[in-house]
Amino acid sequence: MKSKAGSFIIFLMGALFGTAFTRTYFKTVYEKQANEEIASVKERFSKSKTNTDDADKESVKTAECIIGNLLYSEESKKESADDETENQVREPYMITSEEFGEKDGYSLISFTYYADGILADDENYIIENMRENVGFEWINYLGEYEDDAIYVRNDEKECDYEILFDRRDYTDVVRSGAVHNEDD
Repeated sequence: MKSKAGSFIIFLMGALFGTAFTRTYFKTVYEKQANEEIASVKERFSKSKTNTDDADKESVKTAECIIGNLLYSEESKKESADDETENQVREPYMITSEEFGEKDGYSLISFTYYADGILADDENYIIENMRENVGFEWINYLGEYEDDAIYVRNDEKECDYEILFDRRDYTDVVRSGAVHNEDD
């Protein structure tokens, strides 16, 4: 009896150690990979910023908006209390479908909001920083104005967002293979 209990405890300890080691290893690997991707994207688009062509400026602004959506943007520096009153940041707010795309120079971005509360971009990457991009106010009005879409403007990022509703759960979409594969 003691040998079975001892064997079980040894097995359990091994499983716990293996799990902890694997988690730490993969976290380090993926953080390194993400940092390399961030650096390459920043380098690529910083070179684009030197061009003064209007088309280049628009593509850089769109890229910066997308980078911000994917959490690749750096933390913004906090301003002092005096500067805060002068530079108040406006929260994202809802707009009508007619207002969507009306502002010159604003990037147009489409997101999907799934039934299980996940917000994802058009390649099904989860948007982790929902508050920064589209806020949370619009969730209270799901289906009130239009059955399958809501529009949000973020003046700070100069982006208009179209948020489409999907009645499926995000996990069902992932399992069906509709998620972007990085090998593509």
